[in-house]
Amino acid sequence: MSGFHPLKDGVISIIWLAAIIALAWAPQQEDFHIIGPLVAVGFGAYWYLAIVRKTVQLKWLLGLAIIARIALVGNFPNLSDDVYRFIWDGHAWHAGLHPFAHLPKDIIGASASLSQELFDQLNSQGYFSIYPPLAQLIFWIATSIEGATLHTSAVIMKAFHCVFDIGAIFLIYKLLPKFNLEKKWLLLYALNPLIIIELIANLHHEGIVIFFIMFCFLLLKSEKIALAGVAMASAIATKILPILFCPLIFFYLKGTKRWVFTCVTFVSTVILFIPLIQDVSIITNILESADLYLRKFEFNGGLYYLYRAFGQAIYGYNTIHTLGPLLMGTSAFLILYIATLPLYKKVTSDDLPILMMMTYASYVLLSITIHPWYVALLIPLCLLTPYRSPILWSGLILMTYINYNFDVYREQLWVVAIEYILVYGYIIYEVKQNGWPIAQLKKA
Repeated sequence: MSGFHPLKDGVISIIWLAAIIALAWAPQQEDFHIIGPLVAVGFGAYWYLAIVRKTVQLKWLLGLAIIARIALVGNFPNLSDDVYRFIWDGHAWHAGLHPFAHLPKDIIGASASLSQELFDQLNSQGYFSIYPPLAQLIFWIATSIEGATLHTSAVIMKAFHCVFDIGAIFLIYKLLPKFNLEKKWLLLYALNPLIIIELIANLHHEGIVIFFIMFCFLLLKSEKIALAGVAMASAIATKILPILFCPLIFFYLKGTKRWVFTCVTFVSTVILFIPLIQDVSIITNILESADLYLRKFEFNGGLYYLYRAFGQAIYGYNTIHTLGPLLMGTSAFLILYIATLPLYKKVTSDDLPILMMMTYASYVLLSITIHPWYVALLIPLCLLTPYRSPILWSGLILMTYINYNFDVYREQLWVVAIEYILVYGYIIYEVKQNGWPIAQLKKA
């Protein structure tokens, strides 16, 4: 399998590209009879090109990856309705209304753009916005053209996402040699169907976060600590979750570097958030939305569903109100445990990706809601480690679109069971093959 076969590889490359474009343009969210086969074909071609092939034409495949991203900029997101909230928030700003201070249901008709028609498309009509300042800035820009259609605003946002994701590819390309890894592994990110579909086609912000996290890595490797702090603050200002990495980096860095990174990250984050935080009520509203997230929403919950079944058997009702915070508390404990490893273990910059991957996995795997795009950040992190279980997960989790295939939304627990049996099974296999990451760290 080591030789390059122009005809065979060329055909499979075109099949991959066609599957990706078709996934973004052809089906609606409820059309799993189209989504399922296209995901299978796209991931099959991806697996062959990025993993099975020993010799690859890297420039050709990276060019194809960029073409795929550009080809998806022009269509309206068909597989996610989050875009309507992005557009709503943008129009709210232009109407002089703060998305963190006003519920959508309270400001219908406040401007021509905040219409009943747009409101009816929202999946969060009774919740305050949860999107940080850099995301809000993109929403504001995308809705700045007077009279612009929803499609036009979506395309403007997609253009931003496309640029950042191509930038992330470049940064990973620069990072791989610094970890003594082959540049071929870049294809695991560049050609990954989940990355392209969820971050470009469906407009989720993890692609921008990945850009800033990879930039932070590169700057830390280059000993540019202050700039690394700015990059981390930018990631947090795009989506709050990167703040999970800050305790680990705090304990990893020593002496002056620790305080430079921490202070720059903190000050930069405050500066970026100042335009949003007008008074204490804004913070209260954000916490209220976060609390609702922990206690109400369920999707593809993995371990949570097991605990929920036990709770249902014991108490006779859904124990989400206690299970949600309990699982998040467990996640916080694991994250702090991983963060403090540098206090008594020798942690090098080469160890950071695996510890960051474990940090984020501790959050995601214990969440009660795990949408496909939540897995995206694990993919670039795993490229810098010997572990590849997030790649398998990125294919399996797209099968959860089957839940939308019914007149009334109904989660298919058998699909969830298959997904997590295979994911956890592969994690166990990799640990047996490569060893438990923490056990491999030497004593400080």
